[in-house]
Amino acid sequence: MESKGQLQITRILSISVIITLFLSKVIAQDAPDLNSINSIDELKAGIEYILEDTNTPGAAIAMVSGDSVIMSSGFGLADKEKGIESDENTMFRIGSTSKMFVALSILKLQEEGKVNLKDKVRDLVPEIEFQNKWAATNPILVEHLFLLFLLLSLN
Repeated sequence: MESKGQLQITRILSISVIITLFLSKVIAQDAPDLNSINSIDELKAGIEYILEDTNTPGAAIAMVSGDSVIMSSGFGLADKEKGIESDENTMFRIGSTSKMFVALSILKLQEEGKVNLKDKVRDLVPEIEFQNKWAATNPILVEHLFLLFLLLSLN
């Protein structure tokens, strides 16, 4: 049985995949209601709609909860020129989505009590050398890196 935190992370990741891929696209009035998806089939239909609506050739998406794969599917074309279909094993370049996963991982570690956003980075990884001439009064904190990841993911 999944914990409330695991369900929240799964839900956040599912929503984040859709938002990250298509944040800049405004969905047309006749679009399916992507906020009320209640099944894997509805999710797949929503993804297919978004790919078509945004003229995106293809995508591969996996939804994982704990150590179980809920869904793993390819959509559209892996290679538009050759007409090769995408499947669950298709490798795509991930672009800037890795920043989102780092940010979510930091939040998960905080939720588990393993890190705090107010922790000093130097205390967590003393083996990594970096210069901060304001370290005595303004040390670099995890929250600074977290904010940086969030800001970078918007670009």
